[in-house]
Amino acid sequence: MTMKNVSLITQFITNKHSLIIQTTSKGYSMEPLIKHGAKVVLKLNYSQEYTVGDIVAFKKNNQIILHRLMAIKKKYVITKGDNKLDYDNQVDIKKLMGKAIKIIYPSHTIFLENNRSRFFVFILTWYSRLNHHFPNLLKIKNLYKYPFLKHLYRKLISS
Repeated sequence: MTMKNVSLITQFITNKHSLIIQTTSKGYSMEPLIKHGAKVVLKLNYSQEYTVGDIVAFKKNNQIILHRLMAIKKKYVITKGDNKLDYDNQVDIKKLMGKAIKIIYPSHTIFLENNRSRFFVFILTWYSRLNHHFPNLLKIKNLYKYPFLKHLYRKLISS
């Protein structure tokens, strides 16, 4: 998932300011949660705290990438697109710009920072890890076909 016009945003948040922006997602790496064309609200601030499972924004080749945070080390983090089999290369922790806080579709909105969604994010994080280790067994695009997860997703979007 990428976003252009990074330099102005980078200058603003480097000066210890927070910035909330809405952008349109491009790409398929975060499906099924973030579909191509969905509106994503980002809270950009270099000094915020992150937890495993957050959808983080980082700079790469003058674009902003949104991927799930899979592991946090002292100087770097490991990220992965939910719909990708492999983890991304290590990302310097200083390159994290912020995280997604809301996903907006025409029919519903998903708030990523409430308690109901934290459990769903936890499941997606582990599902993404299993997808990495067992690519032929699990297909993340089929995630919502499981009755329990389909019910959980409906509860999530009704909040």
